[in-house]
This record gives sequence, C-alpha cells and structure tokens, in this order.
Amino acid sequence: MRGLVFRFAMSMAMGIGVMKNGQLVGTERVVDVTEDDILSMIILGKNPKESH
Repeated sequence: MRGLVFRFAMSMAMGIGVMKNGQLVGTERVVDVTEDDILSMIILGKNPKESH
C-alpha cells in the first residue's frame, strides 16, 4: 500500500523537496530522479545527484 501511495504522489507532483533533521537535503524535478534517489535522500540525508 505504501508503495502505491508513493507512486501516486509522484505521478501528481512536478517536483520534490526532502528535509532531514530540519535541513534541506535537496529539491529535484520528479522526472529527473528515481524512486531509489528519493529514498536515499530520505534515509541517508544525502542527495545522490550531488555525490558525483
């Protein structure tokens, strides 16, 4: 169920912003990131797009 809600929300959004511990981890356009990228931002607190 959780995955379904996540995918539905992503299909409706144009962009996503992730915060962890009160700090902005990153903002990305939904079309430019994968579900794994977003989960990495949520869990690890790091934006995989900025790691390169």
